[in-house]
Amino acid sequence: MRAYLNALLRLCILILLIFGLTTWLGFEAWVGDPLNWLRELGAWAALINLLLLWSDVILPVPSSLCMIANGSIFGVYYGASLSLIGGVGATLISYYIGKRYQSYMLSEMSESERDEAYLYLTKWGAFAIVISRPVPILAESIAILSGTLPLSPLRLSAYAAIGHLIPCILYAVTGAAIVSP
Repeated sequence: MRAYLNALLRLCILILLIFGLTTWLGFEAWVGDPLNWLRELGAWAALINLLLLWSDVILPVPSSLCMIANGSIFGVYYGASLSLIGGVGATLISYYIGKRYQSYMLSEMSESERDEAYLYLTKWGAFAIVISRPVPILAESIAILSGTLPLSPLRLSAYAAIGHLIPCILYAVTGAAIVSP
């Protein structure tokens, strides 16, 4: 289990370093407050916002502001739905990154460590995926590690949807009520 915790810590540090580098390069300033410029895009705002939410896996995208913008621009129902698609999509992208690098991550573990971690993560992995969705950096790291588990993308999507549902609704309600045009 210790090897998985080390992998989780290294992933968190790596994502934090990538966020720091892209912030230093000015990416976050470029995105700024997405509500102002997304409104001007009309129907394209939905696609651009999805792309922003999906890129949040490796870039410092202000996903909560994007989700609030969804509620403001598209209303509660469509805004929450769009945010949910964005959040679940980001989780799946992270999962496939983990699948791609699964052999590398598992190569540093002994067979007994893998077996111990497998038993623990099979028991608690779904819970970790659900509760980590609204937590920046940890959400991406856990989703990447989920790619090393024998977990189907459909099942992961269900866990991600459960974890994202309430925050997406709350952000959409906030956007529709407080930041309405």
